[in-house]
Amino acid sequence: MKVVITGGPYSGKTTLVNALANLNYKILPEVAIQVIQNKINELGMASFLCWRSSHLIELQSTILTIQSKNESALSLNEITVLDRGTIDSLAYLHLNKITPPVAMLNKAKQAHYDLVIVCETLNNFDERVKTGRTETYGESIRLQKIIAKTYINLGYKTIFLPQAPLVHRVNEICTLLNSDIS
Repeated sequence: MKVVITGGPYSGKTTLVNALANLNYKILPEVAIQVIQNKINELGMASFLCWRSSHLIELQSTILTIQSKNESALSLNEITVLDRGTIDSLAYLHLNKITPPVAMLNKAKQAHYDLVIVCETLNNFDERVKTGRTETYGESIRLQKIIAKTYINLGYKTIFLPQAPLVHRVNEICTLLNSDIS
């Protein structure tokens, strides 16, 4: 069973995924963070930000390809919680008014998720420019909506996870996971 936890930047996705890992759920970390950090190490922050603006399709294609490869190696016999899915790359392109190339769209359509949870952007938004993620609060909210719409357009039912204390959000997800596997 593959469960995607997604949403805009600073919606608590990684915190939720890590909390579920502490409850012994298998997880797949966010690929984008690794890809971005590798590119920052290669180019430096200022050059990365310039490169990203002119190479967004290349960046998102790389993220989607690695994510797809990682997902294809997962066992279907156990619950795995994913910090974002392949479809998120398409949403990032849509946010920037870029039509995803057919190859990316086809690769994203090959994904299969059993549950998609879209997290609401947190009110105490923390800009993380030092990580190479430069989205504003408004962009995060727009991205959250675009992500949900992109998953829905590809046939997935999405579940919205509103802001709440971490323990409440984790309990809500555990309830969803237990009801889906019963």
